[in-house]
Amino acid sequence: MVSGTNDRWLTAETALRTIYPKMEPELFWLDMFPAYKEDQPTFMYETDTKGASGDPKKKKPSMQRVGAKFPEIDFSNETITPEVVNAKGFAYRISSDLLRGPPNGIRNQYLKAYTRAGQWLAEALNAEVLAAMKAGATTPNWNPTAVWSSPDATPSKDLILLKGQMHREGYPFKLNQVYVNYANFNELEILLADKDSSGNARAIWNAIQKPDDRTLVEPYSGIPVTYLDSGLNEGYILGIDTRNPVVEIHYFNNPEFATPNIRVQAGQNADGDPIFKNVKNFGLGFSTYKEDDTHDLVMQFMYDFKPVVTQSYGILYGSGI
Repeated sequence: MVSGTNDRWLTAETALRTIYPKMEPELFWLDMFPAYKEDQPTFMYETDTKGASGDPKKKKPSMQRVGAKFPEIDFSNETITPEVVNAKGFAYRISSDLLRGPPNGIRNQYLKAYTRAGQWLAEALNAEVLAAMKAGATTPNWNPTAVWSSPDATPSKDLILLKGQMHREGYPFKLNQVYVNYANFNELEILLADKDSSGNARAIWNAIQKPDDRTLVEPYSGIPVTYLDSGLNEGYILGIDTRNPVVEIHYFNNPEFATPNIRVQAGQNADGDPIFKNVKNFGLGFSTYKEDDTHDLVMQFMYDFKPVVTQSYGILYGSGI
């Protein structure tokens, strides 16, 4: 192992603290879905296939009578599914020639590795979540007017129709967020800008809210539309109800490679000194070893992380835009 002042850069604590800020802005699901820490790589989760109205054990309130009791209620058991948190990761090699350089140069190599690893890990975790959501989603029964690249497209109407597809008796879900490919997001922006040639286009744009540089709130349906850099093909749309999340994140922090929390900088105080906060580590791990024959340093970046869908009606995944 590399000795001297750079030793601390090769600990899991320092590596994860450096990687996390690169990942956080890219993780669209962060703070949206509940995350559960598992004490071992195996776990079980429940799925609801009946809903409140469809539950055969559903009972209606009855009038209270003297000496009589209210009817007792019960719920149908949910389906229990076993799962496994699979460890995945990749390695980055720093040659022995570079390790013989000055300490600052070696440290810069570490930082380059952490920056690239953070970008790739964020993309990988997003892909895991999106794959689970798409596999567990309900396919909407809708027909968009035209693809959004067409001058005949009516994306506002399409989103209103999609909104109706999530409404289902006995379930609480209401569509309040959709995700699209960047190309479709750009087409939506252009179509909204050209929506009304009589002079109302500016009024329409004034009504559009843009919470961040990836999102706009479509003014007619009221649905926020966010683009993702990867994971969604052009022409596809993914819709969810963020108020009633149906995705669970299960993770396992391997004590050999992970820390329970990650300490990251959260700003500065009035004197300019850094302020730190602890964030939950959702299964990220790090380790290093030095090869005996080449003397190269190998960094290993990994995650123990498994998203699951507990109710398919809370996600819509369709195409045609």
